[in-house]
Amino acid sequence: YMVGDIKQSIYRFRNANPYIFKNKYDSYSNNTNGMKIDLLKNFRSRSEVLSDINLIFDSLMSDNLGGADYKKSHQMVYGNTNYEINKPNQDYNLEVLEYSDTKNNYEKEAFIIAKDIKEKINSNYQILDKNTNNYRNINYNDIVILLDKSKYFDMYKKIFEYLHIPLTILKDEKLSDDKDILVIKSLIKLIISIKNNNLDKFSYVSVARSFLFKLDDDLIYDIVVNDKYKETTLYKKCFDLTTYLDILPMGEMLKLIFNSFNYEELLITIGNINVYRTRLEYIYNLAVDFSSNNNTIYDFINYLDELEDIGAMLSFNLIDEYKDSVKIMTIHKSKGLEFPICYFSAFSSKFNLSDLNDKIIFDRKYGLVLPYVNNYYKDTIKKLLLKDYIRCEEISERIRLFYVALTRAKEKMIMVLSHPKNSKSLISFNSFVGKVYDYIDKYVKNVDVEVDNNYLLELKKDMKLEKYNDNLEINEISINTNLIKNSKFSKSSINLITKEEKSNMEFGTKIHEVLELIDFKNPKLEIFDINNKIKEKIKLFLSSDIISSNINNKMYKEYEFIDISLGIKKHGIIDLLIDAEDKFIIIDYKLNNIIDSLYNKQLNGYKEYIEKTYNKKCICYLYSILQNEFIIV
Repeated sequence: YMVGDIKQSIYRFRNANPYIFKNKYDSYSNNTNGMKIDLLKNFRSRSEVLSDINLIFDSLMSDNLGGADYKKSHQMVYGNTNYEINKPNQDYNLEVLEYSDTKNNYEKEAFIIAKDIKEKINSNYQILDKNTNNYRNINYNDIVILLDKSKYFDMYKKIFEYLHIPLTILKDEKLSDDKDILVIKSLIKLIISIKNNNLDKFSYVSVARSFLFKLDDDLIYDIVVNDKYKETTLYKKCFDLTTYLDILPMGEMLKLIFNSFNYEELLITIGNINVYRTRLEYIYNLAVDFSSNNNTIYDFINYLDELEDIGAMLSFNLIDEYKDSVKIMTIHKSKGLEFPICYFSAFSSKFNLSDLNDKIIFDRKYGLVLPYVNNYYKDTIKKLLLKDYIRCEEISERIRLFYVALTRAKEKMIMVLSHPKNSKSLISFNSFVGKVYDYIDKYVKNVDVEVDNNYLLELKKDMKLEKYNDNLEINEISINTNLIKNSKFSKSSINLITKEEKSNMEFGTKIHEVLELIDFKNPKLEIFDINNKIKEKIKLFLSSDIISSNINNKMYKEYEFIDISLGIKKHGIIDLLIDAEDKFIIIDYKLNNIIDSLYNKQLNGYKEYIEKTYNKKCICYLYSILQNEFIIV
């Protein structure tokens, strides 16, 4: 028993062989050694999307190109009839946004997509909500932009930021020897070398010059030449850590190292803190996994060195994300995912067939195929035939990749391209569109936008350092160096929770989040991905006497403060602080139970701080989300 789809085999570059499955499919089709069952019903996409995909691949995919006779036995059948219930009067067919060819095609495509996204957002384009099965307005996070390569991601990021459209890039990050990874490796090697009484001077210099210490080269030179290592803070810290090398588990050892050198805090000095934190988390998890097979920290550092020696790369997901944002990713990255609205761009980029020009070609079946050499080299007939075969296989792979891209769409496909030229050679996705252009020309819309190069000026302006000639005014302050004890107002719990309690807590957290984000005067609940139960609870809260009577007063959500008194630093976050004319009102949201002496203590702490700070009377309320009830504290 096996399941597969040759049309989605897109990993030829990893030596995937789709014909292993195709041979099975063909033999089972003839009832030889098995039986074939075609699962053709598609429950992801609406009928317009499936009809357009079938229209394209009926002409584009065949047994010879793509590996499947699409028209004969692979056409998708519409299965999700929920799309038809209360269907809006709206065009869900394929759109081909066609523009005149220019020198800056890729920039123009980014501006065209950005403009179209804004138009769809502003016009409240309707899509089916997968949770409620009701139609709703489109959000940014319903949209994805798919490209064959990631080389244009940064350009899209800059343009979308300039046009105020949130964009999330989804890509694999290479864990190469960047600053942070090099420092981690050098730090571990230095500690190990000190333990073995054989100081690694290269690792010492690496860490000393890094963002952790930033020692001047002259000072480092003096330390190295005069053998002053043991006098330095770096050496002493590493020496102290050697005690734990053979005692602590690898994960705990890494935590101890990072904490000892304030590693995470200092990361902010070298770039995007979120990116480096993600890398730090990845290498920590990698080390923990590595230790699960009884490997030590010595084995781990050897493993990283071996990867470097053989030129291998570790990669991991890096997401620089906003909550509600357009996504951009490669087609390979999108495999298995789905999105309501899909934009396809950079179709004019030619496929990379440069390997066919190599003097020596490798093939799985024929091995190394060499040219004929007699004073000069010349391709043999066998090599010429093999090059044609490889070219055909590469085009087939690209057709399958095109299929994967288009089938990510649930409700709308939008291609952005310059007019495809008539070409006998299938050398780009643009040429694929050219092959089926006569079938889809009814969906073509001629568009044009100006590329606003000011987005580059904005970027330069952000990077430019302003120069000031004014003298700096210096004010000295006296800092109290007494030890301050940390505390907080809210109560803590270490009890195990049931599955039902966990579900309720998630419910309360979601309501809490929405109450933080919405405008109480004009609550647009339809823009949130929430169910009707949550909407009802929020409406009940907003219609309460306390909220409705204070709707025109100033309101501060998630009001955070630190109160230092009697040598104790207390941290508090007030869910809702209302500034009425003659008093402050504090409202603290709770999921259910609001009868608890610890809650009273918590709110009295808030009250004391607010009255002391603003010299105005304060009233406190606890609000039960599930019971829709206020009690005064």
